[in-house]
Amino acid sequence: MTNMKMGAHVASIKTAEASSVARYAFVEVKAFGDLTVTARTLRDLPRDTLARCALVVAPHLTDLVNALAPSCTVETLALSDDRLPAIFDLKARGLPAGIGSALSLRRALSGAAKGATLVLPRAHRRERFIAGGRPMAVLPPAENVYVAQEQFVARYLTSAPVACVPRASAAHKRIAFCLYSRVAAKNVPLDLAIALSDLCAKSGFEAEFLLLDGEHLDGAERLNTRRIPRRFDALASALADYAGVLSADSLPAHLAEYCGTPAFVASPVSNRYWLPADAFKQDHWGVFGQRDELFARFQRFLDMVKP
Repeated sequence: MTNMKMGAHVASIKTAEASSVARYAFVEVKAFGDLTVTARTLRDLPRDTLARCALVVAPHLTDLVNALAPSCTVETLALSDDRLPAIFDLKARGLPAGIGSALSLRRALSGAAKGATLVLPRAHRRERFIAGGRPMAVLPPAENVYVAQEQFVARYLTSAPVACVPRASAAHKRIAFCLYSRVAAKNVPLDLAIALSDLCAKSGFEAEFLLLDGEHLDGAERLNTRRIPRRFDALASALADYAGVLSADSLPAHLAEYCGTPAFVASPVSNRYWLPADAFKQDHWGVFGQRDELFARFQRFLDMVKP
């Protein structure tokens, strides 16, 4: 996921006003983390409100949708390419492919979720183009994406308090360590991870390093590791079995949030907008280069998740 500047609170093109009967289709055609955030927001809605919502997703997100099993209606766009649409990957795929994918998205969205207002994260030219003139709403500006989702829900869907899924009690005093991101610069340095695992031990927790199939960790034979299949459902199931998760700035942090498992995020730079909701609200995050502060915050995190 990448940081973004949020657009106006509501798109100026064919803007739909808030209504007790209006229907909304949350469009997720880009990143896995974005979809997980939206699915978590929808999951916590009252049943009557959820009935007015749908998820519209690109084909490359299907496996994650199946793992999340959202309760709302899900519609997969009829796109010929099951990769990330090239319009969101211009550096790797090139402008001609990007233009072609934007046209395909526009055509597919024109027939999706009939009668619903499309909900997108922002209203820049790319989003306006693929919306194709349909009624459109965007997330409000906020310090954090979960807060933006909550504010959108309060304005457009329901003023009733949203009941979040409570944190489940972990059967074991274990902390999962998920060190890797698809962006190598976000990977948690091994020496930092080992120092944080030592803090776990001093607090009575066992650190367990999770490795997806294909991932390699130097010195793994000296560490407590657990290898799991490279599948979203396997990762989500594993994360739900821990007292907490130490994660890179990556999808596992949001999957942990979705599963009700507290997450602490370690990253190379401050990235508060994309933090899991609990990590944002309780300062359960730290920056690689500010280790004293990171260690202090991680210790508070461990104190919080103790049974």
